[in-house]
Amino acid sequence: MRRAGRLLLAIALLISGSARADLPEFDEATFEHGLFHTNSFNWVDFDNYDVAKSFPALHPDEVPNGVTPYVQERFVHDNNVYRLPAHGPSPIRVPVASRGDNINTITAGFDGFMGASGQSLELLAHVDQNRFSRNDNLNNTSAGARLLGNWEIGSALSGQVGASYDRQLNDFANYQVYTKDLVRAQSVFSSARLDLGSWIFDVSGRGTEISHSTDNLKYRNDGARASAAYRTPGGTYFSVVYQYTNGRTPLPQFTENTLSLQVDAPLGRRFRFHVAGGYLQHDYSQATVPVRVANYNFSGGVWNAQLAWQPREPLQFLVAGSREVHAYIDAQSQYFVSEAARAAASWAPTGKLTMELEYIREDQHFIGPAPTVISLSLPEHNVIYSRQANLAWSISRPVQLVLSYRFLTRGSNAAVLAFDDSFVSASLRARF
Repeated sequence: MRRAGRLLLAIALLISGSARADLPEFDEATFEHGLFHTNSFNWVDFDNYDVAKSFPALHPDEVPNGVTPYVQERFVHDNNVYRLPAHGPSPIRVPVASRGDNINTITAGFDGFMGASGQSLELLAHVDQNRFSRNDNLNNTSAGARLLGNWEIGSALSGQVGASYDRQLNDFANYQVYTKDLVRAQSVFSSARLDLGSWIFDVSGRGTEISHSTDNLKYRNDGARASAAYRTPGGTYFSVVYQYTNGRTPLPQFTENTLSLQVDAPLGRRFRFHVAGGYLQHDYSQATVPVRVANYNFSGGVWNAQLAWQPREPLQFLVAGSREVHAYIDAQSQYFVSEAARAAASWAPTGKLTMELEYIREDQHFIGPAPTVISLSLPEHNVIYSRQANLAWSISRPVQLVLSYRFLTRGSNAAVLAFDDSFVSASLRARF
């Protein structure tokens, strides 16, 4: 906790995550549209209005109606496809064609949007053909789709309803099944917001079902969130947030309840910070598990904070940190306390070029209970380092090039789970 206190005092704190290009815009819209979370590199956009699509940021009437089809080709070199340990015994019982591999992905998709009078409907979909040069047993077809509906009633009440579907190859780092295991995730969600000027009230809910092609089990994770925020004339937000999560099947059923206080505020014209602190209770159901599982219940403080600095318009920096609890039930893992620190920088010298650097360090302290798959190794403590660089270049209005490099290392008390991995990719995307 001493280290956490020092980080908080310095406000050099972080939310651990994988979102790219997630530094804020320094304007009144920042809080409304999700501070530190945009979508520029996860879903490559061509125009400013496209950022609103798949991550609503503009009024629906400001987004042109229509359908935008696109194609993309991506080349990847991954030097550790199966996330095998650098030292010690291999967890794979059968020979693999190659530790590293070149992966070629051809994608076809579209983004369709229709909106009028504050109401809108958007459908995003894509299909990917993934081909491995050496480990061709991993060849697969992945896909994804999002249906988003935005609604408004008057000037104060608005919300969103939607559904999503994803199908992709499993992550060998978290789920130790070293065959072609396609993971399917389906979600439905809804939210509503009441904006009364100085006061803003939000409620939302989500239900998610995840399954693997290697078994017939379904994993459920449902949750709800409610918040009340007070907005000062100077653009500072004070919020009270309650979150509920329920995870079940086939792991012991658990519930999580979190209550937190959040502050989001500008510090002059060049700085902005967000800090949240609260209390989390993670409990296992006595009706569905042996009494011993209750020993793995957890309660304690959780927090996250970020400080963003924009010394000039094209240049932004972010430092952040967090202490959170995660339970990846789809990976049949133990749940763990995560303490993370992160630094990121973004530079956009022109409207067509964006460059990013990111560094993350995460400590994972596992609590339990043991996973249901006996073959899975049981870590007690992992330390993960991630370094990443991204470059996005809009060669012309309809064509965009994205280059990315990542180096990931994981140390663990379970030697079989420790690995190094470097990843280089180049993507060329064209819309019509």
